[in-house]
Amino acid sequence: MGKTNNNNKNKSSKSSKTSKSKPKTVNPKTRKIYEEKKKLKEIFETIPENKRKLCDELINNAAFMSVTLKDLQAIINKEGAIYSSVNGNGFEVIQEHPAQKSYNTMIGQYKTVINQLVLLLPDSKETAITKAGENLARLVAGGKPVQVR
Repeated sequence: MGKTNNNNKNKSSKSSKTSKSKPKTVNPKTRKIYEEKKKLKEIFETIPENKRKLCDELINNAAFMSVTLKDLQAIINKEGAIYSSVNGNGFEVIQEHPAQKSYNTMIGQYKTVINQLVLLLPDSKETAITKAGENLARLVAGGKPVQVR
């Protein structure tokens, strides 16, 4: 029982020390993500309130991917898109850099997220439908200019 009391005293003293710890520093990537979120929120501020929760989640993902893609680009620019190594049999092989693989995967996901955000904009669907209607009317009219109402 004596040990339990000592452990409890140690735990309580540790928790009081942590509350007096120095201010938390933000790592550079977190700061960049925050700045990217601000930019994206400004761009997509016209998204209706009923879609805002979905929009915010997409913006969080897009901001993270944007910053990560820039980091991966820096690695690829510094180290190259491919590298050579020696395999277990002693042969030199040329492989795609892991950063390049990650970049290739993430850029497609980033494009999808941005497209989803653009589709949430109030005018994007209407504009797309209008353009599709104009193109269809133009096709039916044999390529002549057509006014769509």
